Amino acid sequence: MQPTRRARMESVIQEEIALLLQREIKDPRIHPLTITRVELTKEAETVTIFYAILGAHQEDTETAEAWIKETQKGLASAAGAMRRHL
Repeated sequence: MQPTRRARMESVIQEEIALLLQREIKDPRIHPLTITRVELTKEAETVTIFYAILGAHQEDTETAEAWIKETQKGLASAAGAMRRHL
């Protein structure tokens, strides 16, 4: 796949996932987050999504770690819905 096409697809996927998380995924384990980057493999087989949890850096270490674990579990649970949407 050409690099420009892959970059365009990554951008679209980033926008779609962000909207999906904001509007349709209502899992209370998913704390407010922002999608920072999306990487698509050369053959467009696998997508890696990078995110940052908003406000986690302001909490103490134990609370931040709990937020991260909860959010990871929530996102793992929502992975199927995200795949179907894309």
